[in-house]
Amino acid sequence: MLLTHRQVAFRVAGFTTLVMVSAFCVFLSIFHVGTLGAVNDESVIAKRFFPNPLAFITATHPVTAPPQPVTAPPPPPVSTPLYEPPHDATEISPPAKLMARTTTAPRASPTQIPKKLWYKVGPQGMSVEMRKWTDTCINNNPGYRVEFLTDRSGDDYVKQTFASRPDIVRTYLALNIPIIKADLLRYLLLFAEGGIWSDLDVSCNYIPIDDWVPAQYANAADLVVGWEFDMGWSYEFRRQFATWTIMAKPGLSHMWMVIEDIIEELYNTASKHNVTLQYLSLDMVGDIVDVSGPARFTESVLRSLESTFKRPVDLGGISEILEPRLIGDILIMPAYAFAATANDYGDQKGLGPALVRHHYAGTWKNKYGGELAK
Repeated sequence: MLLTHRQVAFRVAGFTTLVMVSAFCVFLSIFHVGTLGAVNDESVIAKRFFPNPLAFITATHPVTAPPQPVTAPPPPPVSTPLYEPPHDATEISPPAKLMARTTTAPRASPTQIPKKLWYKVGPQGMSVEMRKWTDTCINNNPGYRVEFLTDRSGDDYVKQTFASRPDIVRTYLALNIPIIKADLLRYLLLFAEGGIWSDLDVSCNYIPIDDWVPAQYANAADLVVGWEFDMGWSYEFRRQFATWTIMAKPGLSHMWMVIEDIIEELYNTASKHNVTLQYLSLDMVGDIVDVSGPARFTESVLRSLESTFKRPVDLGGISEILEPRLIGDILIMPAYAFAATANDYGDQKGLGPALVRHHYAGTWKNKYGGELAK
């Protein structure tokens, strides 16, 4: 039977393929038997061809890290925050160390109040008026060091200065109400280093700070405060010290009493509302004047003085005064010294000069309790 050219070509190609497959099978059999006979370990074969399997896989199929989930930032604090009640009761309870009251100053005070002016600037900076007011104090007292703290440098200062008291640091950093944090900062600064605290809306009159304290009290006065409300009020009022200007030596037990009272009050308020300090809001804490302002400062200082005297302080002996009055180591200035515009002396003669003037900028009087970053 005659074959066509196409059939002949197919048969030749098939025979050729069969011969090649058979030869390859024989080669593999010989190689396999020889290798097993010499080593008897199939892993050698794998290693001979792929000495590092992982490297081979990585080179041929590069491994990329799985995408990380994106976590949304926490929402900013609001007046009535949404929160999960803390699981750890210590988060809303005062640290044990804060409950131990200090009855004596932890360090020796210098003979003079340090010549340093402290200021705190909010996140929106200083206005033109504030620069003018602060310049009156700075320019009239060239021998004084001046330091303006910001939110960030204030945080850093507390972390560094009070590193041995992590409870203080945690408490301070947790606060989100600007005015309470600023109030606490002023007391921490004066306790740590002393000096003169001045609000940004306070201007100094022509008398240098070195002449504010009469010479006979210069060494004895560890803390210098002035009445904010004392004279000329026709209705019942609460007598309190001004806190826009405070002079202090460092390490005073009076200042430490103020710090402890504020922190204890904050933790008690947080516990009452079952929140952490981070979520305290203005509507929870109430009147700032009572929490960390002049009323709190006055109450704590007088109570510290009472603990020193072991008897109550007679307010009658230090109120409606016309000249500085030293009680213990605290020099109380008449209201005209730091708060002349808030008091009325009528036709009283022989009054001393007003040392500073408070301009009542009131940057903290808003629903946030102070300035927020833009």
